This record gives sequence, structure tokens and C-alpha cells, in this order.
Amino acid sequence: MFIDVLRVHRGSFMGRKKKASEEVQLRVPLRGELLAKFNALKERFGLETNTEAFRLILNKVYQSIFAEAKGAGS
Repeated sequence: MFIDVLRVHRGSFMGRKKKASEEVQLRVPLRGELLAKFNALKERFGLETNTEAFRLILNKVYQSIFAEAKGAGS
């Protein structure tokens, strides 16, 4: 299984210059236990696409980390 998101382009891409922070593309092979965990999360949240699942997981981890950091700083 692969997860496709967006790719970081340094330099030109089809004649256009892009800033490194404009987009990121990931292609991540998942196998075995990691694949099983990913599929379990995907099913748990009722998601159909890998991209949808990756974005949700990324947002949940981000919120968890930065909510804890913000709460500790108060």
C-alpha cells in the first residue's frame, strides 16, 4: 500500500519555480503491522481513501502535540 500526498519541489517543475514549503508529496509503503494499524484507523474513522486517512492522522497528532504544549505553557 502506498500513501500519496503532495511533493516538495526544489527548483523547477514543468517550467515553474515552487517554494519548498508549497507542497509535499509522500509515497510511503506500509506492510505488516504498520499496514494493519493504518487500515484499522481508516476503518475506525470510516475513511475510504489513504490520503483522507493520512490527513486525518496528521491533524490528530498535530492537535495532540500542540494542544499539550499550549496547555503546559499556560
